[in-house]
Amino acid sequence: MGAGFGGLALSGGAGAVAATVVLWTVGEMILLPASSAYVSDLAPAAQTGAYMGLYTMGFSLAFAIGPWLGVEILEKLGPVAVWLATLGCGCLTAFMIWRQRVVSRQLV
Repeated sequence: MGAGFGGLALSGGAGAVAATVVLWTVGEMILLPASSAYVSDLAPAAQTGAYMGLYTMGFSLAFAIGPWLGVEILEKLGPVAVWLATLGCGCLTAFMIWRQRVVSRQLV
């Protein structure tokens, strides 16, 4: 998803924009169900509801802050900065998920 959104910073025409939309849409279709399953798998059996509630609260917070922050970045730094920031967030998230898997393997 981050690569698709980040690609908007470099896209120059309608075809390129359409390609980025396809990329981040496929990313959403893979990420959103998988991340919900991942969170529920991480949770101890007695705390699945608490983990899912915190996960959902994180999404709600992102939906509340994201549009405001995006507009602030857009007004102050321009559209390329918005899409590059999105790419950066996507890369950071991918690294954090990868790091979690590495740490989980070491603990087993």
